[in-house]
Amino acid sequence: MYKNIPILIILLLAIGCTQKEIKNAAFYYWKTEYHFDKQDQQLADKLGVSKFYIRYFDVDWSATRKEAIPVAPISIPWEDKIPEYFVPCVFITNTVMLKSSPLQLDSLAIRMKKKMDALTQDIFQIREYAYEDQPDSIKSKIKNEWPEIQIDCDWTPTSKANYFYFLKKFKEVFPDKKISVTLRLWQFKYQDKAGIPPVDKVMLMCYSIGNPKEYNIENSLATYKDIAAYIKDQKYSLPVDIALPIFNWGVMFRNKKFKGIIGDVDAGSIANDTLRYAHIDANRYSFKYDTVAGNTYIRYGDELRLESLDPDDMDDLIKLIRKSEFYNEKSTIAFFSWDTTYIQHYGKETIKNYYRLFN
Repeated sequence: MYKNIPILIILLLAIGCTQKEIKNAAFYYWKTEYHFDKQDQQLADKLGVSKFYIRYFDVDWSATRKEAIPVAPISIPWEDKIPEYFVPCVFITNTVMLKSSPLQLDSLAIRMKKKMDALTQDIFQIREYAYEDQPDSIKSKIKNEWPEIQIDCDWTPTSKANYFYFLKKFKEVFPDKKISVTLRLWQFKYQDKAGIPPVDKVMLMCYSIGNPKEYNIENSLATYKDIAAYIKDQKYSLPVDIALPIFNWGVMFRNKKFKGIIGDVDAGSIANDTLRYAHIDANRYSFKYDTVAGNTYIRYGDELRLESLDPDDMDDLIKLIRKSEFYNEKSTIAFFSWDTTYIQHYGKETIKNYYRLFN
């Protein structure tokens, strides 16, 4: 009766070692020029990512026209791949909400619908073109659907009434879509001041905890301690999705005054490059001579504060979110933002494990 025990042990070990399935995995694609090729699709498949939040365009206030206008629309080449499931996103400046009249917001909702419909039809045509030579059995599986739209706006107590009015009007022009909005940490914690937006669900943005222009702070992007102070023991009356950062940046100062942000800095390379950088303390370095980084002119003595979410902090943050009352197994987990450089920096397996920690 004992001869099958080794086989049983092997089976139990195999089950125990089986990796958790990745569910509800998403990424933000936040660029003006869209480039998503076969290699991107293969990487997305390896990560288990099936959903992309794609920035369509921004809406800003025109001082000349004295109204809100769409700007910087995304450009999508015909030869690029389109993810099967995507959520169109529109960023609206808070100035638009502060300066627009209700009548102008009515018009904005209608104009945004027309522009989003046109962009989406272009995307569907690009997708159909990509499958032009495929058999009907494959073409029939193409689903030209977009059940959700996301609005990104950092509204304030002053602009809240106008913003919520706009969201109701926007839902009227898109009655068959789920409307979601981004939610900053302060809006999540101070719900009495920020209010609850009249939408179907929210995306909690777990980063940008401080003002990068301030010199005397350690990390304006994200730390576990600072984010936990906003979300611990909190509830929310709407379904909550989660957005987490896998990007980094360097905040530059000259004579302790903010001069700009340099994206995608390699902390390891900077720490090892003692000819170019002098280590001041913790995550701060100074330049040893004049140079140029991208379009940024740098002078001798300028300081660079390196900011990212520490991997240990990411683990702790995910554990905290999983225990929270606002999180559930249906919550989408989205990383900001899709960029092969960011993904290589963190590592594919690391990102996959982050997704698995939520399951």
